[in-house]
Amino acid sequence: MYLQWTGGEQDGTPDGPKLHSIPVDPCDARHLYIGMSSGGVFESVDGGSDWKPLNAGCRADFRPDKYTEYGQYPHCVQLHPLAPGILYQQNHCGIYRMERVAGSWTRICESMPKKIGDIGFPIVLHPRDPSTVWVFPMDGTSV
Repeated sequence: MYLQWTGGEQDGTPDGPKLHSIPVDPCDARHLYIGMSSGGVFESVDGGSDWKPLNAGCRADFRPDKYTEYGQYPHCVQLHPLAPGILYQQNHCGIYRMERVAGSWTRICESMPKKIGDIGFPIVLHPRDPSTVWVFPMDGTSV
């Protein structure tokens, strides 16, 4: 699956694509998500035997097809434990929220200062309010 999910190419990150997020649905331990830089977000409902991409609506500005099925760069994916139908990700191309029943990511970073942007790595969920998250964006103009 690695070659298919990453487009069959080596990405620009050191040592290649990284699996970094594994949210588990608190209501069903067989319902899993993974976030993989240079691949995207994927979902399994059978404990990891089968996976499907979950990247609709998430941009990949660095690819010829900006809404490709695979190849996005999520940096952190979170599933809110009080509302397991809500996922968040901070991505190389924005901050996104998904209501799982909708099946598509919505970019939610309009309030971020333009001089900073919305590229970042961590995303922290509010413990009691599934509609509130905290992010730490970075200025992507330098390493």
